[in-house]
Amino acid sequence: MSGPKPDYLVSSGAQIVREPSGEPWYVLVDPQGNEFCAYPAVDDRPAGIFELVVKCSDAHSLARWWGRVLGGQVTDEGNASVIEGSPYFPWDYMVFDQVPGLESFGGRMRWQVLARDSNPFDLIKMGSKVLSKANNNDPRWLLSDPEGNEFFVTFH
Repeated sequence: MSGPKPDYLVSSGAQIVREPSGEPWYVLVDPQGNEFCAYPAVDDRPAGIFELVVKCSDAHSLARWWGRVLGGQVTDEGNASVIEGSPYFPWDYMVFDQVPGLESFGGRMRWQVLARDSNPFDLIKMGSKVLSKANNNDPRWLLSDPEGNEFFVTFH
């Protein structure tokens, strides 16, 4: 099975690791080596991000935590969990995929989050850990979710 190559991703610096074969998607890596999947176009929807997959130790728990932060409906699918319908997603789904032994994996991503308010304490009360506070050189806070995924937050 093959479709048009994801040239827009390759021209942005991604490299194709695997073309569609048994599974109908491409596997690519970004310039920092983070692996992601891209599907060829199969209908009349415009090209774009379909889903974001987060590898984690406890998919159900982490999906519920991010569901409280980002909104949307959380659904369990076996060992995975899915958030859909968040008004803040530029994609259709955020999938939390449970992976045993993930604690030893070093290639984690760091997200950038823009908050609608000026209060970091709601995220802290929900279980975020403060890794660094905003300062004169950087207006962002560096927090982590309950599994240690780091994310920058800019508060208004």
